Amino acid sequence: MKTTRLVVFLFAMIAAATGFAAVPGSLDPTFGTGGMVFRDIQGTGFIGGLAVQPDGKAVLVGLWQNGPTRDFIVIRLNSRGDFDQTFGSGGIVYTDFKGTYDDAYGVALQADGKILVAGTSINSTTGFGDAAIARYLPDGSLDTSFDGDGKFVLNSFPGTVGDSFQTLAIQPDGKIIAGGRVQPDFLLVRLNLDGSLDSSFGNGGVVRTNNGGFVDEVRDLLVLPDGKIIAVGGSGRCAAGRFNANGSLDASFGAAGFFIANPGYYTQCYGAKVQTDGKLVFAGTAAPSAQPPQYSSVVIRTSAVGIPDSTFGGGGYVPVNMNPTGADFFNAVSIQSDGKILAAGYSGESSTYDFGVARLNSDGTLDATFARNGIALNNISGDDTVSASALLGDKLLVVGCDSLGAGVMKAARYNLAVEPSSSADFDGDGMPDYAVFRPSTGFWYILRSSDNGVTISQFGVSGDVPVDGDFDGDGRTDLAIFRPSSGEWWINHSASGSVFAAQFGQSTDKPAVGDYDRDGRSDIAVWRPSTGEWSVLRSSDGFTSFFAVPFGANGDIPIQAAP
Repeated sequence: MKTTRLVVFLFAMIAAATGFAAVPGSLDPTFGTGGMVFRDIQGTGFIGGLAVQPDGKAVLVGLWQNGPTRDFIVIRLNSRGDFDQTFGSGGIVYTDFKGTYDDAYGVALQADGKILVAGTSINSTTGFGDAAIARYLPDGSLDTSFDGDGKFVLNSFPGTVGDSFQTLAIQPDGKIIAGGRVQPDFLLVRLNLDGSLDSSFGNGGVVRTNNGGFVDEVRDLLVLPDGKIIAVGGSGRCAAGRFNANGSLDASFGAAGFFIANPGYYTQCYGAKVQTDGKLVFAGTAAPSAQPPQYSSVVIRTSAVGIPDSTFGGGGYVPVNMNPTGADFFNAVSIQSDGKILAAGYSGESSTYDFGVARLNSDGTLDATFARNGIALNNISGDDTVSASALLGDKLLVVGCDSLGAGVMKAARYNLAVEPSSSADFDGDGMPDYAVFRPSTGFWYILRSSDNGVTISQFGVSGDVPVDGDFDGDGRTDLAIFRPSSGEWWINHSASGSVFAAQFGQSTDKPAVGDYDRDGRSDIAVWRPSTGEWSVLRSSDGFTSFFAVPFGANGDIPIQAAP
């Protein structure tokens, strides 16, 4: 094991055990073991796609071979990373199409909870691959209302090699868009809810597009609010085409309907997202030199009409070297609600790859508040590659497997926001400081763990009760008091030095600070002994609304307010 991997692993374990404040880019200790899940499912295979249900359960898809056949595999994890025992057999479903080789790459979730999985199935007669889709009920059983047996196979192109679906998207009307390849072209197909081809799209439900003689395939799909479709992929270059709702190419996008990236010798895009302002973000790999190719990750942003965005990096292109001595690959991208961009992939050298996540600011610079200077590298188990990622509120779930197909499913979940420390961490170094509040004078005395220096501050008066919380979300405990005589809260924000005051509570209440709304900042909260009721003033909306929860009885001691 590399020394750097050991340090990262030990830090994650120590943080989980001691309750240090979680910082953006750290592994989430509430998921799996120390934020990681890996499981040997026996045989060989890989994980290709990921979707997250509204209840937080994650659906992973890929292929698995354990014997003469190779099948679709669908795995469902619960929100803590355990295999969901209510799904299939022990959380796993295998699906065979024709007794030969079947590979799954993409997954999408319908509004009714049904699961769509896309890939390829080898035709036993021709030996060639056909694009294929399976649909499952929420319990993992095949949905026989979909094309008669739960399985759709496209046989429109006899004699072509390696036809496949790589990705799926659901339109607002429920129709299904599948993207992939029929060599050497982009392939788009639209299906009705019952699995039949939608004749109003393209040529009998099928669109085949070549944009310049290269071998192309669709690897990600975006359905825009106006019904237009962005298909992203390419081979040897990053290409994105925009199609009208009827499947015709939209010539107003890019150059005659396509944006073609060319930041270097070789460019490949795997993931795409649309920002709230309509700009498009792509993540992939670029090799700026031909011999030998030195692969680096790249994030690309264009305008809504497919023109490189000059406000992002160098003319719309941002190369990211997660490991200066190895190769980098981005396979997925997400956009946070604040506009920051998360690109997920893997980095390293052959057979020693690690999970890698980078967070970029809206101008393309690395976000220095995330992990180590904007980049998180984590060894999950041996050789790790990433295939997909998904946002879950203030978490990012990343999934993958071994690069050599050794049959090990892997996942990691990352914190995206600062989680308040409850350990009197006034200097933000991840360790509690020795600190006292002197009621007679209102002075605070803090022995900083970072440098053994002493901070002396006056904040509060006699009769005030000091409280321990990070109310501004900067990873440091703020000077804060609750004044029982008036029910007032006074908070001196460590991030800005500004003072905030709020009236919340009464003289008999006990302050009970915590991050109850999970926004990365402490909430103002009290527990009322006379009624056993908790009242919380939310930090997520600027302390303008509250909620109450009855729990406890008179005489109890709330843990958050324990002396």
